[in-house]
Order: sequence, then C-alpha cells, then structure tokens
Amino acid sequence: MEVKVYDGERFERTQWWYITFVASFVLLIIASFVTGNISGIIVLFLMLGGYLLYSIISLKKVTIKIRDEGLKIGSKFFPWENFYGFALELDEQTESIKNIVFVTKNANMIHTLADEPDTIKQFVLNLNDKLQMLSDFEQGFAERLGRKLKI
Repeated sequence: MEVKVYDGERFERTQWWYITFVASFVLLIIASFVTGNISGIIVLFLMLGGYLLYSIISLKKVTIKIRDEGLKIGSKFFPWENFYGFALELDEQTESIKNIVFVTKNANMIHTLADEPDTIKQFVLNLNDKLQMLSDFEQGFAERLGRKLKI
C-alpha cells in the first residue's frame, strides 16, 4: 500500500505573509549594513539560501510505501523500530486529513498528503495495522514556532 505526499509540510501562505517576510528580511539586512555588521549580513543570506532550498525540497512529491520491515518514504527506508506511532492532522476548513505525522525517537516527520481521499483512508487503515495511531504528539518549541510562522 502506498500514498503520495509532499516531502515535508506544505503551508498555505497569504500574500501578506510574503510581504511581511520580505520586509522583515530587508530591515534586518539594512540594520546589519548600517551598524557595519558584515558577518550578520552573511549569516542572513546563508539563512535565506537554506530556507529557499528547504522550500524547494518540500514542494517535491514522494511516495510512502508500507513494507513488512518498515516504511519507505521517497528513497529513504525507516524500520518500524524507529517509530513510536503516527498521528493525523485535519484541515480546519474542510475537516479532511491534511497531514500525517510520524513520531520517531529523534523528531517528528510531517508530510502533507497529496492523494485521493479514498487512497488516504485505505493507507491509514493499513498503516494502523503496523503502527500505533496516536491521539496527540509532543512538539518542541522550535517546531511549534516554525509551524505557527509557517516557515
């Protein structure tokens, strides 16, 4: 059984989000330039490059396949022993399943679903046979902040 997902969480951002992001970034660069903080400017551009790279990667669609030994997400394989369970997140407006979150020993892997509702339902039912479905999962401060800011 398999399902198509985005290689990461996909956010729906408004035009105001982009305007605010660019304005904040430009203000930080100007402030660094005015104070003569050249290393700050370099760090800001490195952060912007990393963010752009992450944004491009998360637009890529991959397939999650259920195997007897574990999950194959794109070209990466994760044994069942690495997982505590999985959780589903609903879209607030449509109340359909939006994200699947795999809770691992090290981090949470969040993927936005990109398949037909029937395929998603069948995948979740098959996954539930192999992995425990969690009603909630722990998020660190950085993860909560990043999701709130949609970055």
